[in-house]
Amino acid sequence: MDFKDPHVLKQQIIQILEFYYPACIDTENGGYINGFLDNGSINDRETKHLVGTSRFIYNFSIGSLIGGPEWCAQAAAHGIEFLKNRHRDKKYGGYFFELKGQSVKDPAKMTYGHAFALLAAAIADQAGIRGAKELIEDLYHVTEQHFWDPDDGLYRDEWDASWSTLSSYRGQNANMHMCEAMLTAYEATGEKKYLNRAYKLAESVCRTLKERSGGMIWENYTPDWQPDWTYHLHQTKDEFRPYGFIPGHQLE
Repeated sequence: MDFKDPHVLKQQIIQILEFYYPACIDTENGGYINGFLDNGSINDRETKHLVGTSRFIYNFSIGSLIGGPEWCAQAAAHGIEFLKNRHRDKKYGGYFFELKGQSVKDPAKMTYGHAFALLAAAIADQAGIRGAKELIEDLYHVTEQHFWDPDDGLYRDEWDASWSTLSSYRGQNANMHMCEAMLTAYEATGEKKYLNRAYKLAESVCRTLKERSGGMIWENYTPDWQPDWTYHLHQTKDEFRPYGFIPGHQLE
């Protein structure tokens, strides 16, 4: 594959989207079917992860932005509606981390999940998807009100559904993804508050946290943002809170 050829790259993107579409569109419960095997068969029809929903929205929005088939925009809009009407907690605000069908399976409010939702809403807005713009502002408001720690210049990680119990865990992973989401929100809206927040996050992680862990970026921290050297020790397969220094995250 010639990675310098825009046409080749565009075709590769569309081929990847065609692997999932239209099978991923859940006409029964809404949103997307998240569970696919390598051969394209479905192994889980009910799990609706906030990250999975958001990534599908992002990918279909990219397909629309590069001039892909009309169904790219339609599929992205399908996801925006599900994000707004099912993942969003109408009682307490914020977005549920995981659903099963249309029921809430994991009601936790996670910065990590909100970061992907903000990224999805921002890129969908750039693609002209209806309803995406209001989600950008809602997600910013939620994360500002509940997750942002102005003293440390970083986002806290996790609350329960009613915002009454805050987890003691702190991590760089969610902040890294929030930085990406803020940059994309700035590109979509032109509002400097998103760019300024991305800059602050980059400064806090790449300068302050890096200095506390010997010049590289550690993953897991105590409530006062000191490296937690034993958190998830020997648990190397945790998707969201991995142990140690992660080479890919150093690059990101």
